[in-house]
Amino acid sequence: MEVLSDISGFFSAAAFVHVILAYNIVVGLPPFYRIPQRLPRVALSHSPIEPGEVVDDASAIMAPFMIGSIIIIMLFFLLELPFPFLIPGILLACAGFRLRRYLCRTTKGSLPWIIHAPAPWFLKTWAFRWPLLLFDAWTLIISLALASLIVL
Repeated sequence: MEVLSDISGFFSAAAFVHVILAYNIVVGLPPFYRIPQRLPRVALSHSPIEPGEVVDDASAIMAPFMIGSIIIIMLFFLLELPFPFLIPGILLACAGFRLRRYLCRTTKGSLPWIIHAPAPWFLKTWAFRWPLLLFDAWTLIISLALASLIVL
């Protein structure tokens, strides 16, 4: 029973780090897919969105999942239920994969300087065949490594 609790904590930590890294890549840091943007200025008079306009806001994609995972964690701890991190981890993983789909829909691949960087031919072939391979490698490998450090 304790092993399952540790596994759910590891999964939740990895999903949380994955969402943070995915959001940073979607915003443009590190600049694999987009040129880094400045932080948006908050305006007091905000015009309403037109009906046909597409909202280009990555935080709106992940906000429901983040809020839902926080509420579920609080309920699990208040009701003292087992495996408090399993369902929030699933919600955070869904948020990370929605950010990945959003990045795939808005960009057609990594920036040209990544593709034209000096690399072996098979890496360039993979970059053209699977344009989000760099995103997956960056987010998944680093999130698993950091989650293992957090859980230890």
